[in-house]
Amino acid sequence: MLNETEPDAFKTNGTISLQSNCGVMVNSNAPSYAARNTGSGCVSVTWFGVTGGWDGNCITPTPKSGLTRVLDPLATMPQPSEPSNNGNSWNWTDRDGKIGRHSRQANTTTRYR
Repeated sequence: MLNETEPDAFKTNGTISLQSNCGVMVNSNAPSYAARNTGSGCVSVTWFGVTGGWDGNCITPTPKSGLTRVLDPLATMPQPSEPSNNGNSWNWTDRDGKIGRHSRQANTTTRYR
């Protein structure tokens, strides 16, 4: 999360769970809640760093706070071209191999198998 001052720059709420094989770095220096996990969901990543403060339970590993901001790792990359469908729909495959399509205009998601 690159915002340098936003409270709740990283926030999970409710029953959502996030599991990833990479780290999370929150650049916000908000002293109380730059990063927060509320509700019954869990966050499980390989590493969690925060420039400001954090709050919540079920964050693994425990966030390291007071860290120096990191530079945008994509800052030198060219901006990707606009998709031919203007980003209004996309196909996806979930971890069980189910294929679907989401339409932003119709606000619908369809599973094909």
